[in-house]
Parts: sequence; structure tokens; C-alpha cells
Amino acid sequence: MPFYPPLRLPGLYLGCSQYEPACVRIQVFRLRKHDRRYRPRQFLVLLSCAGLTSYFAYHAIYGGHGLEARHRLIERSQLLEFEIRSLEAVRVRLSRDVALLSPDRPAPDLVEEIARDVLGFVHPSDRVLTRP
Repeated sequence: MPFYPPLRLPGLYLGCSQYEPACVRIQVFRLRKHDRRYRPRQFLVLLSCAGLTSYFAYHAIYGGHGLEARHRLIERSQLLEFEIRSLEAVRVRLSRDVALLSPDRPAPDLVEEIARDVLGFVHPSDRVLTRP
């Protein structure tokens, strides 16, 4: 087993000698006067870390890809889903109308519906009421 000389550091050594390498050494650190000059630097590091944390937290919530933007996108997608469903219903109705208007012979119900809605025609037995 190699021999390591005892460390000569300031502190408290309990029952250790140079011939006992497995001895436990306890070192007591004291705040020295020259360590006080690092306090403003430590404060600046702490302040900059707090500033960076608040910056990233703000942008995580209110940024372009934050939680508020996600909420707006979810609302917009719900509105677009509703619009898609309504447009699909219109498309189904129009495809049904196109299928009924085959070149052979159109369905009489569809012809009557188009004549009433689009052209404003009425059946001779219908009564028409006008508002004054």
C-alpha cells in the first residue's frame, strides 16, 4: 500500500499522524476576509439565474409557441372542425343533387324543388300570400 504524506491544510486534524494513512481528517473551513469580495459576484450570478428563469418561464407561457398560443390553436382547430363538418354536409347534398340530375331523365322531385327555390315558381294549386 503506497504511503501518502499527511496534508498540511489549515483545519482540525483528529488523532492523525504521518504513519497512519487511513486516518480520518476533518477540515474546518472559515470565511476569510478575502472571500467577502466574491459576494457581489455571487449575488450577480444569482440575479442573472433568476432573470433567465423568469425569461424562459414567461416565454413558455406567453411566447409564440407557449401555452397561450397552444390554447388559441386548439380553439381555432375546433372552429375549423365545425366548418369542415358543415361543408361536408353541403358537399353531400350537392353530390346527391348532381346524381339526381342524370342526363337520361331527372327526378321529378328535384326538378320541382329547384323550380320552387331557385326560380320562384309555384304549383297552380298552391296559395300565395304576400305581405303588404
